[in-house]
Amino acid sequence: ASHRSATMLFPVLVSATEDDRLLDPIADVLARRPWWGGGYLVSLVSNGKATDNIVALFKRLTKKRVGVTTEATMLLTNRLVTESRYAEAFEINRIHHPETRAGVLQNSGFDRNILPAFDWILRDAPNLRSERVSGSNGTIALGFYVAAGSTGSVARQLVVLRSGTYGIGGVVTFDEQSENGEVEIRVTCAKPIAPATMETSTSLVARKTDGARTFNVPPKNCPAVWVDIVVNAANSATAIDGEIDTIELTKA
Repeated sequence: ASHRSATMLFPVLVSATEDDRLLDPIADVLARRPWWGGGYLVSLVSNGKATDNIVALFKRLTKKRVGVTTEATMLLTNRLVTESRYAEAFEINRIHHPETRAGVLQNSGFDRNILPAFDWILRDAPNLRSERVSGSNGTIALGFYVAAGSTGSVARQLVVLRSGTYGIGGVVTFDEQSENGEVEIRVTCAKPIAPATMETSTSLVARKTDGARTFNVPPKNCPAVWVDIVVNAANSATAIDGEIDTIELTKA
């Protein structure tokens, strides 16, 4: 099929996934690895209405060992996160990264790139931005910049945690010109079913420390947490520049 004719069929094939009986035939077609398969899956995740069936189709393709593109996987992961379906989002994320485990802060040293939201989502705004940089100790670190008078999250990650007590902490190094800056790790339930039941934060210090802050994940209504690195330059006359080598999350 030509590119034009194949893409014209996408809306029909996307609608077809709403019928449970057609999932196996569609999976069989995609198992033949047509050249348009990757584009179709992106269109399906972007435009399909039946989330349950889209997830079911991806699982069928995984069982058939059909490669799913990173773009399609990331789009579906983000869609599930938006719909607060965190366990399913985590499972879809594992299609490309089976080594990813629940209860673990991924990429704690900022040296690898996984798939947001189960890796760090970095900010890139005029007054708030972050990026992976070569750290002062020779390793990869998270570099950040926050304009004077601004406050906000420069990086965040979604983590699936079982109920229990955890500790979290890290070390920050400020640029010599930065003054009156504050950095904290903020942990909050990710859009819980009930009103927010847990929120905690711990300040990062500019030296090695064992002073990790503990927090408790409740047994209900908190299927995942957002870990935010928040930089506060609200009271600073200058911009805040700095870097963070690592963030450690441990089960207490």
